[in-house]
Amino acid sequence: MTALVEGSGLSHVQIRQESLPFGEKGVLFVPKGTKAITDWVYAGRDGTQRAVIPEGVIAIGRGDFSCCTNLKEILLPGTLRTIGPEAF
Repeated sequence: MTALVEGSGLSHVQIRQESLPFGEKGVLFVPKGTKAITDWVYAGRDGTQRAVIPEGVIAIGRGDFSCCTNLKEILLPGTLRTIGPEAF
């Protein structure tokens, strides 16, 4: 069995459907319960046209949506307090 990460022993990853960020084509849903989006998490996702950030998120990190060349709309929550540099 080949390891997914050299030397890690990791050979299988299972992701629950509800954990996936895309629900409909081109729409990225940040998971409910997220408090902060750490730096560069969603950067470079060319397929993202719309992003939905749920209530409860208080911070968007550095470069989180940078280089998402097709991003046309982002829904920001009222709880948002901080947007990092180069976030979009």
